[in-house]
Amino acid sequence: MISSTEKRLIGKRVVFVRKGEVTIEDFEVPQLKNGEVLIQTVSSLISSGTETAFLMALPNTPGVFPQYPGYSNAGIIIATGNGVSEFKVGDRVVSQRSHASHAIAPQRYP
Repeated sequence: MISSTEKRLIGKRVVFVRKGEVTIEDFEVPQLKNGEVLIQTVSSLISSGTETAFLMALPNTPGVFPQYPGYSNAGIIIATGNGVSEFKVGDRVVSQRSHASHAIAPQRYP
């Protein structure tokens, strides 16, 4: 678990800044809450159809920017919050998280 006295973790994530423009930005990884795990991303799946539609603000997409795309993340748990009992540091997991170097996910999805 990452304690509040440790240095804050800075990650990198994909952001659709405006229609047709993509960049990588730094972000501060939030502190874990009870029942959450911190995942270091190994791979993330990009949907060329869906995500291109969102990037280009095509019909049936919100057309609002900035956007933080992604919904398929695979990685390794590097920290666990209080109350996490189903996972441990080092477990390999998949989650519905964005294209980022680090992601926080609940131990259980509703």
